This record gives sequence, structure tokens and C-alpha cells, in this order.
Amino acid sequence: MAGVTSKPSLHPFEFVGAHKLYTEERFLLADEMGMFKTAQAIFANSKFRERNPNTRTLIISPTSVREHWARELEKWAYPHGSINLIYADNLKQGIASAGDSTWSVISYPLMSRIDNGLLRQLKNTGFHHVISDEVHNAKNPDALRTRSLKTLADQADYLSLLSGTPIPNTMSDLYVQMSMLDPAQYPFDPEKESSDQDNFRIA
Repeated sequence: MAGVTSKPSLHPFEFVGAHKLYTEERFLLADEMGMFKTAQAIFANSKFRERNPNTRTLIISPTSVREHWARELEKWAYPHGSINLIYADNLKQGIASAGDSTWSVISYPLMSRIDNGLLRQLKNTGFHHVISDEVHNAKNPDALRTRSLKTLADQADYLSLLSGTPIPNTMSDLYVQMSMLDPAQYPFDPEKESSDQDNFRIA
């Protein structure tokens, strides 16, 4: 029928990752590059929104794919909602608008620039779902972006970590991600020696 479009569907192999993101609620999707991790995360987000139509979602991504997320949300998300892209020149206003938006998208570099007041404002927004795209960009436990992400991830009902390279260098790169997924099993301790984190075991 003219003028009527249907929402795109995932490939069978993509349903596996999307299903895990949805059912596990806190999950690291480490499919290699080009395996449509973004679409899988949006599919899971749509399922969360079926549970709670008022679900608010924060997406943290590299700067280069911020607009890509907006396009993919328009393509894959159902039902549609409002997209709040947060830039350096609208940082305060973008954060203030997060509570009235279905999805807010902010970059890792901007997560390094938010002060305690802005972080508190983001936290008070009460994001139900946090998606961290290319989460290996927040592997340094001493970095402000990592601490800010960890704060927001800990309070979220659902956490989706996406990365094609979750361990860029050493096992300690994975520790921060595990501490977000299971803080009781993997306590977040920026003072912990990296050698200890290299030797941690995944239960």
C-alpha cells in the first residue's frame, strides 16, 4: 500500500544478541564489527519500552557515531519517540532536556567534561536503560568518563554494553565493564592495582 512502510526486521543471528540484551537486562554484546550491534540494542530497547512506555534511555557513544545513532533509532525503534542529541554547545540544555526525551545521546568526550552538578542532573533524570556503545572507550577506571558512566550504569534498570573489542590490550580493560554488569562480584575500585585486575577471574 502506498505510503505505508513496515519496520525492518533483524536477521535470525541478530535476534540471539537482541534477545540476550533483553532477557539478561545487564549484558555485554561483543559481536565483531559489522554485526549490527546498534540494531540489536535498539530492538532490546523497544522491548523494554513495551514493559514501560515511559522508559528513558541514555546512549553514550563515540562522537563520530552520535548522528548515526539518531538515524538508527528512527529506522529501528518502535514506537517512535523523541531523540535528544547532546553536543558541546548545548551541553547544559541537552542534559536538562533528557527528562523529556525518549532517548538522549551523548559522546564519551562530553562525559569527560560534565561536572558534579551536571552528573547529578543526569542521574536525577532516572534513566531506565543505559547503552554504552564501544564501551572499551571507558576502560580507564581513573578517567572521569568512566566514573560518570559507572554512576549512571549502576542506577539503571537495564544496561547494554556494546563493543567489538572489549579487551583492546589486557584483561584489566574488561574489569570496568564487568564491574558495571555485576558490581557485587567485581567491585569498582580505581585504586586497585592494574596487575590485580589483569588476573581477575570471570565467575
